[in-house]
Amino acid sequence: MILGLSTGILRESLTIEEILSFYKEIGCEAIELSPDHWQNITKSLLNDFKYISVHAGASFPYADNEETHRELKSLEGKHNEVGFRCVVVHPPDFKDWQVLKRYKLPWAIENMDNLNTLGTTPEEVLAYSKRADCNVALDLNHCFTHDETMKLADQFYEVLGEKIVELHISGYKDRTDEGRHLPLSLTKQLAIIKKAKNIPIIGEADHGTKESAKEEFEYLKEMLKNSFK
Repeated sequence: MILGLSTGILRESLTIEEILSFYKEIGCEAIELSPDHWQNITKSLLNDFKYISVHAGASFPYADNEETHRELKSLEGKHNEVGFRCVVVHPPDFKDWQVLKRYKLPWAIENMDNLNTLGTTPEEVLAYSKRADCNVALDLNHCFTHDETMKLADQFYEVLGEKIVELHISGYKDRTDEGRHLPLSLTKQLAIIKKAKNIPIIGEADHGTKESAKEEFEYLKEMLKNSFK
């Protein structure tokens, strides 16, 4: 099992250097760099992680224009330096999926939560992945927001199969910004945890502290270890 955390969890309180040092200290093998962090990362900072992904995210729709190409060229350059295993994108951010094909990056499309109308079903995500010729990052929290029985997660696994290369996991309370991505160590939503498979897993509980991040990582490690027995 490869397990880690998103750097976005601690973006409000620590520098990226401090976050990475702390994640190494608690035993994270994987890391997902948030949109706030990937631009300033260096290869030496990431040497101790087995799996490195990045969450792309810009404040504009991706299309065939100068702004998009400037962003993606920069991301590709950072990939050539660091070697990302996965670059995650959100369907609502795109006006032109073909633009992804112009950059040699390990793209993965993420399924969306119940605040979105795009990218919420397995069939739609599969269609996007075929259009962009890329893989999928399955967010189990986002599945839960649509269907608390988690049958939707089963459907994603069935429809997308080996296209799923990364999992995102966190707890859910409500549709507010504070309640959408909570620690599973707090919510104890075993229905979400039980749908995880032995694919690189990123914990995404937002607005965290060092204490809550460590507690979440240790909780996920223990619970997921039991799931994979």
